[in-house]
Amino acid sequence: MPIVKHFVDNCNSIVDKSTNQYTCIVGDFNIGLINWTVANSSDVYSPGSAAGQYLLDFSIANNYKQCNLITNNKDKTLDLVFTDCPTCQTIPAADVLSLIDPLHPPIEFQLVLTQKSYLPIFRGHKLNFYRADYDAMNKHFGEIKWDDIFTGMVDVDDMTERLYDIIMDAIKQFVPRCQTKVGKYPPWYSGNLINRLRERNKYRQKYNKYQNPLDLISLKLLSKRCKKLTIECYNNYTENIEKNIQRNPKSFWSYIKSKREGSSTYPSSMSDGHVICTNAEDICNLFARHFSSVYVQDTSTTLPFLEDGNNADCYSMICVDREDLLKKLEGLDVTKGAGSDNIPPILFPDVRQLW
Repeated sequence: MPIVKHFVDNCNSIVDKSTNQYTCIVGDFNIGLINWTVANSSDVYSPGSAAGQYLLDFSIANNYKQCNLITNNKDKTLDLVFTDCPTCQTIPAADVLSLIDPLHPPIEFQLVLTQKSYLPIFRGHKLNFYRADYDAMNKHFGEIKWDDIFTGMVDVDDMTERLYDIIMDAIKQFVPRCQTKVGKYPPWYSGNLINRLRERNKYRQKYNKYQNPLDLISLKLLSKRCKKLTIECYNNYTENIEKNIQRNPKSFWSYIKSKREGSSTYPSSMSDGHVICTNAEDICNLFARHFSSVYVQDTSTTLPFLEDGNNADCYSMICVDREDLLKKLEGLDVTKGAGSDNIPPILFPDVRQLW
């Protein structure tokens, strides 16, 4: 198990630095408890050992497929070929260079490489709710005469639409816009590490220019510190993700996205098996059609008749306590994104005058 863990950690560190490139890992792993024919095609599979589970998790996390399904004389596969290349074919070797080990039959594999391409990253402006002027927004909503606005309205849909118009106007006034940026450093880099890296680059430039031996000493010292800090930051970051993955899954996906520097994480072409889409809007509609296909639309317009119903709890008599409503709003997870109304949860706890 320690050997497999060490191997996986080293592979992950190399893959993290090799963005937008295909990876192929070939080796004698001597883990014969995994049936790779089943493991490659099943979402739930028990490999039979901790080392096998660790290796299987590694392949799934990096979107690798084990392509060697040729078994030895014990009906086991010990020599494995991991790759994220879309096309990989493995066959028994035709030309043998040495005596054949029955436990490790020789193999040949062929990779068909294609250029990876991703959808362009959105480079426009977005609303920055973390820097919004919530005091001014509360004052704005407090000065609105709501009774006058909703007077004469009898349709609840018209009232809701009017309310959203007022909220959107306030967002335009009090929420600043900012330019979207792509981070230069991985998410696990701490401020201290970034400062040390900048300092190291400064001394590297000084040494290259003046060839001062003292600058070289400082450069070597800073390089050691940066290497140590990088390992510490990465280990702390991954450990924190594992502990808080249920409470904060966004940090996990931030780590996954950071492995593709300078590009989006969405392929430029997607297919549902019938239609191929090559732009963002069509891809979104493709997912929408797929997910909507599992729902059954109820076309019935007749309400069920309730016999001997108790009219004591009818909708017209239900009262909502404002304090209870505020408690529920304050309990919202402000790290979540906006819903279909384009209003993020971070807005609700701070704008009390609206409720």
